[in-house]
Amino acid sequence: CTVSVKWQKKVFEGIEIDPTLPPYVFKAQLYDLTGVPPERQKIMVKGGLLKDDADWSAIGVKDGQKLMMMGTADEIVKAPEKAIVFAEDLPEEEQATHLGYSAGLVNLGNTCYMNSTVQCLKSVPELKSALSNYALTGRSNDVDQTSHMLTVATRELFGDLDRSVNAVSPTQFWMTLRKKFPQFSQLQNGMHMQQDAEECWTQLLYTLSQSLKAPTSSEDADAVKALFGVNLRSRVHCQESGEESSETESVYSLKCHISHEVNHLHEGLKHGLKGELEKTSPALGRTALYLKESLIDSLPRYLTIQFVRFFWKRETNQKAKILRKVDYPLELDIFDLCSEELRKKLEAPRQKLRDEEGKKLGLQPKSSSKDSDVKMTDAEASSKESGESSTVTQQEGGSSEKGTLHMTGIYDLVSVLTHKGRSADSGHYVAWVKQESGKWIQYDDSHPSLQREEDITKLSGGGVSAASVVMIIIIVAVIVRAKKARKSDWNSENVEEIVMLKHYSYARVKRMTNSFANALGKGGFGTVYKGKLPDGNQDVAVKILKESKGNGEEFINEVASMSRTSHVNIVSLLGFCYEGNKRAIIYEFMPNGSLDKFISEHMSTKMDWEKLYNIALGISRGLEYLHNRCVSRIVHFDIKPQNILMDKDLCPKISDFGLAKLCKNKESIISMLDARGTAGYIAPEVFSKNFGVVSHKSDVYSYGMVVLEMIGARNIGTVEHSGSNNSSMYFPDWIYKDFEREQIMKIFGDHISEEEEKIARKMVLVGLWCIQTNPTRRPAMIKVIEMLEGSLEALEVPPKHLLCLTATRVPETTEDSNNETSSFSYPSQFERGTLSGDDTLRISA
Repeated sequence: CTVSVKWQKKVFEGIEIDPTLPPYVFKAQLYDLTGVPPERQKIMVKGGLLKDDADWSAIGVKDGQKLMMMGTADEIVKAPEKAIVFAEDLPEEEQATHLGYSAGLVNLGNTCYMNSTVQCLKSVPELKSALSNYALTGRSNDVDQTSHMLTVATRELFGDLDRSVNAVSPTQFWMTLRKKFPQFSQLQNGMHMQQDAEECWTQLLYTLSQSLKAPTSSEDADAVKALFGVNLRSRVHCQESGEESSETESVYSLKCHISHEVNHLHEGLKHGLKGELEKTSPALGRTALYLKESLIDSLPRYLTIQFVRFFWKRETNQKAKILRKVDYPLELDIFDLCSEELRKKLEAPRQKLRDEEGKKLGLQPKSSSKDSDVKMTDAEASSKESGESSTVTQQEGGSSEKGTLHMTGIYDLVSVLTHKGRSADSGHYVAWVKQESGKWIQYDDSHPSLQREEDITKLSGGGVSAASVVMIIIIVAVIVRAKKARKSDWNSENVEEIVMLKHYSYARVKRMTNSFANALGKGGFGTVYKGKLPDGNQDVAVKILKESKGNGEEFINEVASMSRTSHVNIVSLLGFCYEGNKRAIIYEFMPNGSLDKFISEHMSTKMDWEKLYNIALGISRGLEYLHNRCVSRIVHFDIKPQNILMDKDLCPKISDFGLAKLCKNKESIISMLDARGTAGYIAPEVFSKNFGVVSHKSDVYSYGMVVLEMIGARNIGTVEHSGSNNSSMYFPDWIYKDFEREQIMKIFGDHISEEEEKIARKMVLVGLWCIQTNPTRRPAMIKVIEMLEGSLEALEVPPKHLLCLTATRVPETTEDSNNETSSFSYPSQFERGTLSGDDTLRISA
């Protein structure tokens, strides 16, 4: 049919409607006639406005009907006054000027570490100038040939980048770098390996410092030291002997140490200026521990900061990354990190800077005496005559005595080198550089792109996301911890921000598990189902929380705890779901189930003691990692066989972090309100303060109970002593009696070899040590590992495990406490094991 359409004061007749085509086609016809885009057209029909996907038959438009349309037409496009010229069609020199930044670097195969290092160093114009002045011949006699060639290659590469906007291939530079430093030539599967950008940075800067001479009267000064050198003055003190000395050193960068206390770059720098060292004490005649505290004694023009983000991970034999977020500013003030002498030099320039900023705000400058006046340097005078700003925050200079810019201790950020991934020898490096125009450019190998300044400070890390590792302030590296939301405000957005893991919708979780068809088991916090990841290539275990009302604190505990761990004996978390009261955790599937299943299947058969030993050792290593070596120390609070999962190779993995408590690294005592667990594995101090304080030693107790249950002692002991009407919770006393009477091996029968007997005895002793009633007597997990790996002969028999009614308060003196803490000891008759009457174990709450 045909219709007419009225729009504004115009009527368009004879417009054909094809009922087999959607209304959007009709709107396209009207666009040609009126210039009103389809998305702006409002056409009145029966039932309301005409929709793009409406059914013409339902609308009932008749032949010859008049329709009303509203909408504003686009402006008529006019021909440009000048012919359009695309940037790609300009000569390369004009392209570079037009785009405002230089070319990227071609990735030659895992060379992003090198490319990002070069782009960051290139952001220092004085370094480029020093390289340009470097003579091809007549180099200093103390510069070796390979250093000379690398310096020349750096100069040529900088020049190529300045002259081109197309990606530059750094082949010659790469070959020269590998010849100078063979470690960058390592191969894996026929390809060059990814390398550490920090090492590349350090080695390249050291080489340039040997080659480039500073344009000063000092013959031994080098340009790199003038630009990047930081002088430190250190106080070295031995608390044991009272010795104290001072020393000075020159470095090319400051270190930002990352720990649980560091949330900001400034805090990390303070930690980096303090440390401990061991050396021979003349007063003591032996090795002693010294404390070293450093302050900055002179400032460079450009300050380089390296984030100590990587550490050597023994389990995987690689440099792993600390997945912690550390904020940093665009402007950094390090005045409080300077020595007293340097602060005095900085005060006058800082006051001048404050006055200049005050003038911009219309404030009256602070009056000062003649003694505090600062004489204008030649550089400042020249700058003032040329009309340039004399503000000194853009870059720092040396001391005023040498005629350079006044120092203020304030630095502007000009480049950042980031790493995305979990280890230094994998992942990807990217450079972020501030141009002279003030624009920030991201150099991702051969793909430079414009970035907003406000996005630069978001490169603070956390998880495996991009995190700065080297930064120039003018060169810095950064990583930061996620902001912590209030427990009452948890939602899917801020939980995802904190745990930095894959987030799945509840509908996707349901599809993963085939509508929860295959249940693997039930735990204290939910049911576990078997499923597959969306790509279908990996089996997973999906735990659906059964108690999902409230703010989800238990859920957040588990997800946050597991997301911060990376260990062969800890279950790997693969993702999570958080939609209102629907919450789930997705982790790797363990084909051999839990340890309790393994124990029950082997109780009636011949034990494989070697497997049992390796399982016990693996659990101990996982716990030691949680207690001491993960980013935030974790006390699990629910170690039991059901929470130890076994992979296809029977490697044990600790799971179910629902009760986990995150601790500060120096925290050893935990609030009793946080202490929970499973009956039979709970340490005495958890349910009664009379037995001591709750700490990581509570996990040690649970571990000891698990070890004794693994060897069958608990179940058999319960059966053999069932006549005493005592709970199996107190079975260690029976084991101790049998051990004293040399009857412990009767538990295992006659089918045990001499070697297996040693393993069994060792596990019994370790278990008894771990379940000592007094927490201070239990070994730390690092000691447990030593006991398991050591010889049986080196193990002492522990004191008798006793839970008694009477307790005496004594001061705490162990490594796990401070002066304000108290614990409880047994009366002397209990210490000697001479209980009168029935010595049945009883617990008083």
